[in-house]
Amino acid sequence: MYLIVAVLAGSVAHVARARVVEAVESRQESDLFAELSRLMLAEGRLRPALPEASRRLARALELPSASIEHGRFPGDEIPHGERRVAFPLRYGAQTGVLIVPAGLHESIVRRLRERVVPQLETLMGAAYELEATSSSVSELATEQATLRRLAALVARGAPPGEVVAAVAAETAMLLEADATSLVRYEASDAVSVIAEHGKPGTKPPAGRRLAVDRGITDTVLRTSRPARADHYADRDGAPADRAHRDGVGSAVGAPIVVEGRVWGALLVRWSQHTPPPGTEDRLALFTELVATAVANSENRSELSASRARIAFAADSARRHPRAGRRPPPRF
Repeated sequence: MYLIVAVLAGSVAHVARARVVEAVESRQESDLFAELSRLMLAEGRLRPALPEASRRLARALELPSASIEHGRFPGDEIPHGERRVAFPLRYGAQTGVLIVPAGLHESIVRRLRERVVPQLETLMGAAYELEATSSSVSELATEQATLRRLAALVARGAPPGEVVAAVAAETAMLLEADATSLVRYEASDAVSVIAEHGKPGTKPPAGRRLAVDRGITDTVLRTSRPARADHYADRDGAPADRAHRDGVGSAVGAPIVVEGRVWGALLVRWSQHTPPPGTEDRLALFTELVATAVANSENRSELSASRARIAFAADSARRHPRAGRRPPPRF
């Protein structure tokens, strides 16, 4: 009987101790992740906050070291021969790792796998979404400010040359492109470059007449729709040869349509990276401003010509008052 009571008492005491330890660990983790939430969400950017978050996690859990990495895979993190363990982190479409020294006690490893990693994945997912949202809002605000500046140029009747030069420069900066060009449709097989902005070697010289051949420009002018080339590595022909020679890796173009006819195109080029989805729609906002400026200019020119014809006719009538008049009747 005494033996049974002793065994039961020992089991109860063990369970009680385990529950106390679990309660203490849960409190530690709650405090830790409250602290990490303030750090990672207030930063607004996930990657810069991770070194400090790693130090705080290691200190709170009494680990020799810890490293939280964003956008990497466990197999890429551990050099051959190093004694470290990587726990994969998955949050949405993103991946990362939590790296700790090897040889930790099994209870610590289990705690990391079962309780710390799930909470860390949730926190990193929230921080990443916040960063993506903040970045999108910032990009939208920058784009709207750029469009307002260009719209102000159009509204005050700036010459088309000034508008297209501003569009070329603003588009290159907004899209982080290496070069932008505005071309005017001259004939079925040629365009003239009327404005450009970017690095030497990645843009055609302004004022030159260029042949249109099976490339982005031809597609845009022929279909009156935006077009893109995400890479030229597997393409051949004159456009690909020119892209390889000029160091162009990808390109996007959008038509400039004035009163129902294709007047020209806005072309944007990158040397290293591929433009994100939706770039064609963003370009269309800029080409609409160019089209408005061109249409306003042409309308003003037509109005001026009409006024000149009227003035010339009136002047001719004053110089020749008898011309076209019938003589008064004689009695």
